[in-house]
Amino acid sequence: KAPIAQLNTLLDEHELRQQRSRESLANFSHAIRTPLTAVMQALRSKRALDETRRTRILERLDDIDEKLESELRHSRIAGQSTGQQHTGMAEVTSMLEMFRTLYPDRVFVLDDTSVVDFRMPLERQDGMEMLGIVLDNAGKWARQRIELTLLAAPCRLKLDDDGPGVPDAMLERLGQRGVRLDEQYHGHGLGLSILAQLAERYGGRVTYDRSRLGGLRVEITLPPF
Repeated sequence: KAPIAQLNTLLDEHELRQQRSRESLANFSHAIRTPLTAVMQALRSKRALDETRRTRILERLDDIDEKLESELRHSRIAGQSTGQQHTGMAEVTSMLEMFRTLYPDRVFVLDDTSVVDFRMPLERQDGMEMLGIVLDNAGKWARQRIELTLLAAPCRLKLDDDGPGVPDAMLERLGQRGVRLDEQYHGHGLGLSILAQLAERYGGRVTYDRSRLGGLRVEITLPPF
């Protein structure tokens, strides 16, 4: 029975990853379609490209490039599944080092109140993906400092940054299902819907608030093992 149960779990994991991949691709396609259409229309127009229109085209292309780079970074974060049924301090440390390299002008700090034997009840690939989403989002928008705090009982991960943050009225919409990426607050749409789906799958939740550093606080709460 045990091998059959393991096989069923593996098949379920594969199906869920395929579904997430399809949703991510659909969202990404929608996100770049608008700027791409605008660029194509501008180039097909018979109007001369003055400096204003040229600047707008470059802004659209920069937007597309930014989304492509973000998606490529997310695809590299999780790596291959190892079958490991938890995500621990080794993975957290590895991810922090990776993002210190990706964002050398940012300071990523593990808060000294964090528990040493921290473990998230997540399959390793899912845990790495969740960590990658929140760290990448903070690294992109922080002015300088990002603080990660790891707590137990219940298992919680808090990430604070000193960036511009998000208006209070928009906080509850971040990561909301059914809200398209380009309808969310600029800069915080990519990945947050996936983050919410991952947390929900494990019986957890993601909440957003104003950070004590002045920017955004992301808090992930997960049930015990």
